[in-house]
Amino acid sequence: MSVNIEKGNNEIEFENIIKKSNNVYQFDVDDFEMDDVSISDITITLTYNDDSSRTYTYSEYQITKK
Repeated sequence: MSVNIEKGNNEIEFENIIKKSNNVYQFDVDDFEMDDVSISDITITLTYNDDSSRTYTYSEYQITKK
């Protein structure tokens, strides 16, 4: 499965979305552009936490959103 989201001049594409377990997903970011930031070809792990927050992990970077 893949998802492409566009909002104004910003665009992000998610590729190869895989369910690893009940609360963990992994996906590739094929292309992400926002203002002057451009990211491509990375794999992100998304974990749904017990407190209803979400943790996104890439390499040594980690962001938790509620």
